[in-house]
Amino acid sequence: MIWASLFSIANAGPLQAHLLYFVLVDRFENGDKTNDVAIDLHDPQAFHGGDLKGLTNKLPYIQKLGADAIWLSPIFHMRTKKFEGHGAFHGYWVQNLDAIEPAFGGEEALLALAQESDKQGISLIMDMVYNHVSFDSPMRNTHKDWFHEEKTIVDWNDPYELTHYQVHGLPDLDQSNEEVYTYLRTRSEEWRTKALLSGFRIDAIRHMENEFLSRLATDLHQDSTWLLGEDFQGNPVALIDRAKKSGLDSFFDFPNYYAMTDLFCKDASVGAFAGNLWLDHQYPKDLQLVTFLDNHDLPRLHSLCAPDKAMQAMFTQFSVRGLPMITYGTEVGLQGMHEPENRIDMRWDVVHPLQSMITELTALRTAHPVLERGTGFVEYLDKNIMIYTQFLDGESASLAINRSDNSLSYPHPLTDCRQVTTSFSTCTTPNIPANSVRMWLDKREYLPSKKIRSEIHVSPCTPEQDLRLVGSTPILGGWNPQKGLSLVERDGVCHASLLIEEQAVLRFKVVKIENNAVTWGQGPDHILWNKANLSIAWKP
Repeated sequence: MIWASLFSIANAGPLQAHLLYFVLVDRFENGDKTNDVAIDLHDPQAFHGGDLKGLTNKLPYIQKLGADAIWLSPIFHMRTKKFEGHGAFHGYWVQNLDAIEPAFGGEEALLALAQESDKQGISLIMDMVYNHVSFDSPMRNTHKDWFHEEKTIVDWNDPYELTHYQVHGLPDLDQSNEEVYTYLRTRSEEWRTKALLSGFRIDAIRHMENEFLSRLATDLHQDSTWLLGEDFQGNPVALIDRAKKSGLDSFFDFPNYYAMTDLFCKDASVGAFAGNLWLDHQYPKDLQLVTFLDNHDLPRLHSLCAPDKAMQAMFTQFSVRGLPMITYGTEVGLQGMHEPENRIDMRWDVVHPLQSMITELTALRTAHPVLERGTGFVEYLDKNIMIYTQFLDGESASLAINRSDNSLSYPHPLTDCRQVTTSFSTCTTPNIPANSVRMWLDKREYLPSKKIRSEIHVSPCTPEQDLRLVGSTPILGGWNPQKGLSLVERDGVCHASLLIEEQAVLRFKVVKIENNAVTWGQGPDHILWNKANLSIAWKP
């Protein structure tokens, strides 16, 4: 049964916030040493004593930074002992959703945090683990029929395995079981009411059926509960499909996480970022994308990027649509490439230039909704340079990224330009300096684009070859070779004709399919933007 087709899923609307701050509770601040359990500050896999009282004490810091919403790591009753050397402090090995973990202060500490956050106008987002329970959860014995079969995922491209088998051996809940569904829904409703929550971050939705997610969204939206999904993969076409079928209000923008960190930390071209932004119009109209540059599952930004590039990456994140999210400590330069090093303790003795920049940019976004909700398109693009402009209610915001060693003249007149930040933007020159990031606010109206015909020519090729264009947009198969656009051979050259938006940015490769085997073209992705003709040399 597909719930999305049976119900009109009333969207809860965007979270009314300008900056989401993620807190890994055990690593943030120890506010109550009486609830400490097996603390070892020298062991990166042990508990370090952070708790909800500590977070409550630090609310003024979070608010001063500019954040008006907090995403809490899981705080439910959890496993507290290591498993095969891996720590349990992160909270994702839940025993049940019935009680708050005593090591974090229990329900009393949560309610105190909720009341103080509400008083200060800070929204609370609770992390919900609907997919699985801990290895030693009592539920395995008391509700044996609540779980899928005990098999571990082997083929990560198999949809059945992804949603029915175990992730890292964790007992996998069967959300199609009516008792399981009722348990997950009612516990969510109870905690939302008790803790004055604005919504939930839903862990690991890649491992749950869309039917469950859309049914849950239908029920929780009755109380305007905001739902943020974690779909841990970088294909924007797949994310768009998930957004349409799940009914959730928001998703982490993983495609642009990879695009931005590749761009600023790994010297990639601007093509992926530009192509992802162009696909924005294919997401559900009211979907809110949460942008980010690191989290507790990924390398820290400051371990991936040089200091100046990290600043440019953060500036870029805050210059485009969506709700920015930062992970605790990124603003003070915390480092760590892998678990558990990327989950180190918050540093309270550090002052970092990112702190003031985040505060400034958050205030700017609050004052200029075009930065959060503007409709945008790419106005200029080559291998090293892109200019992306957003429009809303007569105001425009232009982001310019210049990765080249030469300055670039801004291609549009500035009619009502204003200085927007002290570090990265200027209205005093029409040039975009080399190796820089700039942003302008101006008064310009959005002009819908027209359709253009683009011809793509690939050589060499023969009539016997099955060559296809496979890329990051639906018309090119969404990176699925079986759905790619087939090329037609004429006189030793393969051709494709596309009728596309003039503003479209298409990122793709040429692939050959022979006896069900796929051979991808060598070299970087090809980029098509505002060209009537593009010729490509095919190199298998």
